[in-house]
Amino acid sequence: MSTSTPLDTLTAAKLASSVYAIKNDTNAKRAIAANKSAYDYLNNRFNIDQASVVLGTSGIGPISNETGFALIVPVNDGSKKELAVVTRGTDSGYDWLSNIHATSTRGPGGFSVHTGFEKVFTSISNKIERDNNLKIHEYNHIHCVGHSLGGALANLFAAKFINEGHAVSLYTFGSPRVGMKGMSTYLENKLKTNIYRVYNQADPVPLVPIYPYIHTPASVDGMCVSNCGVLFSINAHSMKSYTAAVKDNTWKSLASASSSMPLHASVDHWLNKASEYVKFPGSSIAMMALSKALTFLLDLARATVGIITTIATSVPDLIAMLLTKAANLSKAIGDRLLRWISLVMKFVGKTIATTAKDITHAFLLWVLNLLIRPVLSVAKRAIQSGTRGFV
Repeated sequence: MSTSTPLDTLTAAKLASSVYAIKNDTNAKRAIAANKSAYDYLNNRFNIDQASVVLGTSGIGPISNETGFALIVPVNDGSKKELAVVTRGTDSGYDWLSNIHATSTRGPGGFSVHTGFEKVFTSISNKIERDNNLKIHEYNHIHCVGHSLGGALANLFAAKFINEGHAVSLYTFGSPRVGMKGMSTYLENKLKTNIYRVYNQADPVPLVPIYPYIHTPASVDGMCVSNCGVLFSINAHSMKSYTAAVKDNTWKSLASASSSMPLHASVDHWLNKASEYVKFPGSSIAMMALSKALTFLLDLARATVGIITTIATSVPDLIAMLLTKAANLSKAIGDRLLRWISLVMKFVGKTIATTAKDITHAFLLWVLNLLIRPVLSVAKRAIQSGTRGFV
């Protein structure tokens, strides 16, 4: 068992912010020193002279791009044998193209994870494995840190390093959902309390991709900050916003302020919560509640339908297939699904009367696309504008 002291909130935020500087400059010291205050702060805690930059590949086919994606830097106290592996988020169209393909593949540990994130992770991990100068195997404790896509990558690196026998702490800011229940449960069981997930309730990025992807930890909520209001905000995704929100707090105070979020309430609870906020265009709380209600509906549907043998072409296709079958078998599920559809219509500004006869595979696909597309659109804008620069 590691006795490592967790990184404090500001140090984790400074790392998650400063890693953006290495995107186009593989000299870690020079890149970070471009921001003197960040360099001075981090250099007191880490040996920046020994920091390394690892390239990663994102994008698709002919428009894929290889840039600096990971900063590997040892803690100043060499006797502790601690290392930070910091992965950056996305700040260009190249990187966003890796995010939109919400299919799954096998990630570290054999768990099902988002294909786009795994692709970038593998491109970085392969280079780390081949670089003998990094000597990661010599370190006892690894701090995995990241913002946005970097947070997704931090989750994957945490799983990798745990599998290799390291003690790990995980720190993420505004991370999207990465894996399915198996990976989330594994990380939570292994890391215990060494998971520090920070999200802003106005940030759209933590709401994607949709079910069956979930956050780590799953049994408790992350640490929610609300300095950008309750409507979707592009600025809420920036590291500048996250740094401002956490810098005067401890992990304990952030967790305490977020402890009232009822993760395991019923589908009816989340439908009621959604009904309070769907009247406000762009309400992040409405989207969160609709997402939670959908997750609970799908849990009920799986328990009712069991295993689906038909092959789905996409995640929305699988969801529509499962809900259609469940609604035909259970009036209770069908009634709740109709209410959920009505709330989605209000959320997207449409007025359509729906009855049980309307619950078809094609109709549910249409409803899901109505819900997902605007959130993906604002998440894309948040990613493109909110991850540039460092503080």
